[in-house]
Amino acid sequence: MQYFWVGIDGWLRDIRPSRFKPGNGTTIYYFTTQPCRVRINILGKDGKLVKRLFWSHYLKPGKHYIVWDGTDRHGKYVPPGEYTVEIKLTPLYSSRRFLKKILKGVVECIQ
Repeated sequence: MQYFWVGIDGWLRDIRPSRFKPGNGTTIYYFTTQPCRVRINILGKDGKLVKRLFWSHYLKPGKHYIVWDGTDRHGKYVPPGEYTVEIKLTPLYSSRRFLKKILKGVVECIQ
């Protein structure tokens, strides 16, 4: 019998609303299949970090969500435009740098 370890898996379930006004925020729903480390970043159109929403050392498998209020890392509302939600899932075992998974979605901040 052979066993192949495929690493961590998960998916971005939804972003609601996908268009939001600053202050109203948006909710990011995602799912993980195994215990893992999770990092959730909001990136600008240029790919630069706007805000780190979440960083965990351990997250149980299952359904998860987090709310982004539309602020940057300094607490100021972001300007209108598209932003990328980047969710990095990293396994807890030794090969984590090779077997991570990155989930991406787009959200739009409107006036």
